[in-house]
Amino acid sequence: MAKLTVYIPDDLLDRAKALDPEANTSQLVQRGLERLSPPEDAAYARRPADAAELIAAAAGSIREGAAEEYEKGYRAALVMVTQAGKVIWRGLDDLARHDFDLVRWARGWTSGLGQAAAGLLPGVEGGFDPPDWYMHFMTDLGSLLDPIGFDQYSFTRSGPFVRGYQAALRDAWHAATTTEGASEEVIEPDHP
Repeated sequence: MAKLTVYIPDDLLDRAKALDPEANTSQLVQRGLERLSPPEDAAYARRPADAAELIAAAAGSIREGAAEEYEKGYRAALVMVTQAGKVIWRGLDDLARHDFDLVRWARGWTSGLGQAAAGLLPGVEGGFDPPDWYMHFMTDLGSLLDPIGFDQYSFTRSGPFVRGYQAALRDAWHAATTTEGASEEVIEPDHP
């Protein structure tokens, strides 16, 4: 197997990871290359003459569904933030420090909480003990933030839902932490 160094634009990699949060970068690149290269023994495989029209119609339907999912995620995030109130501040502050990369941020939290629950962290007794704000996110995002496999969080959100959720959190954060008008200067919170 070849080992290569590949440069991928951050936004392209983020979009691919949002579609399949469980896949690593190597797996994502392999899948992309497989789609570009049909198997050698598929000499019979050819697109029908009207493939472009069929693909355009299918893409339109898929796009509509993805747009609906994105909106659902966007709305869900704003409802969660509104209902959770100020308790959610710490989680959003942490997510902002991760440039609102929701998938990468979630991996860090699930890994740490999973290790803590299993008693694998030195000086930390086993058990699932997340911060107060964490459960608000996990209720909306399910398996993306579930470190130990709770049944009620065993659902997986679609890529467009996660991207919409992430965008709404970023938008709400910026609306809350920037001044209106002039310079878009960030207001730094007072940390204890």
